[in-house]
Amino acid sequence: MSETHTGGCLCGAIRFTVTGPLPQPYACHCRDCQRQSGNYWVMVTVPRERVEITGPVAWISISPHARRGFCPHCGGFLFWEPVDRHSIDIGFGNLDDTGERRLSAHLWISSARLPLPDDGAPRHPKGWPNAKG
Repeated sequence: MSETHTGGCLCGAIRFTVTGPLPQPYACHCRDCQRQSGNYWVMVTVPRERVEITGPVAWISISPHARRGFCPHCGGFLFWEPVDRHSIDIGFGNLDDTGERRLSAHLWISSARLPLPDDGAPRHPKGWPNAKG
């Protein structure tokens, strides 16, 4: 039997299922994530074809590089989807059960507004080192 993970928004109007293993989460401290979530945003990135979403996701594009998905009823921010890759980032707090996890990295710490937690995760001034774009 395949590993599955479920989650959803605050009001329950949007639900999703991820098939297969979840990678370790990471935190993004960029200004866009701060403005969307109120601070840094913690997420997991999975191949888009492994995610099934049900419910009325509202998508907004604030840059030509990606779109963000949220619930039009409760305003919950759930997804970040790049336009040039076949992956989707899912808000870690939107998953129902994550098991025991640790952050794998902090990205865009050059934009951080609060002190970073002393969690031992690698810290990168911008995005992932050696990433495209």
